[in-house]
Amino acid sequence: MQKFRYSKAMLKQSHFCTPSAQTKQHIKKYTDEIITYNWIYRGEIKMKKFLLTMGLFLSIFYGTGFAQDTFVVGFPPFANAENFEEAFQPFTAYLSKTTGLPAKFVLFKSYEDFANAFVSGEISLGFFGATLYVQTKDKHPDKVHYLATCQKIAEYKKKKVRTHYYYSYFVVNANSPYKSLKDLKGKKWGFVKKSSSSGYQYPMSHFARKQIDPYKYFSEVKFLQKHPKVTDALAEWKSGADNIIDGGASSDKNLWLAEKKTWQGLPENRQSRPDSVSRPCCLSGSGAEQVAQG
Repeated sequence: MQKFRYSKAMLKQSHFCTPSAQTKQHIKKYTDEIITYNWIYRGEIKMKKFLLTMGLFLSIFYGTGFAQDTFVVGFPPFANAENFEEAFQPFTAYLSKTTGLPAKFVLFKSYEDFANAFVSGEISLGFFGATLYVQTKDKHPDKVHYLATCQKIAEYKKKKVRTHYYYSYFVVNANSPYKSLKDLKGKKWGFVKKSSSSGYQYPMSHFARKQIDPYKYFSEVKFLQKHPKVTDALAEWKSGADNIIDGGASSDKNLWLAEKKTWQGLPENRQSRPDSVSRPCCLSGSGAEQVAQG
């Protein structure tokens, strides 16, 4: 049964506590009032009914070119297409009642198509991650307006908690000998794609802080295009084989989904120091266990 060894790649990332100084300047330039967690939280409280219906943790923006006959909400390709319509049916009903227009959701096949449709006015409301927001806002400052940051409602220590951030993780197969980035030097590394916040931008920020150039540090850097392809490749890792990758970066949500696919039960504790790439966790059926000291 496959398991993963992983470490948080960096401190928790809010969509407005982004990795690079340049990105922070972009966001401060356009949205001075939303740099801090506190303002984002107050914003969520003001839109409590709206946000609790969503139960997501992405940022909401509206465009200037609203569709006239239908309230269209666009999503980039992060959602599960199979359960998409069913999951958002209550929110569709809420939007229709609130706006007086029939509402529909559109799930785009690529981030580029999503951003283009938003800018052209085909979408009334859009859900952006940090990287895509900055890129789109920088190109079209008059067409993208921040509205709110959604929150994820999760259970932690038998209490429901609300968060507006997520993590990027460095991941290897738990059966591999790799317990730190030092062990992965000269090995194959996998990113998602350059437009991915947790699958590229945040990890690159961490590498920069550690003064690591991944294109020189690893023997090969691959872009697997989708988060599940990173964890699928690592789940298939075998000692002595010509593996697709030996380590990679992905989001916390994808890691938990990958765990569900590869072994029974999720751990109750997934603890790892946020800045401890050299202190990864090895997952077992009974929980997360510290296995290495850097």
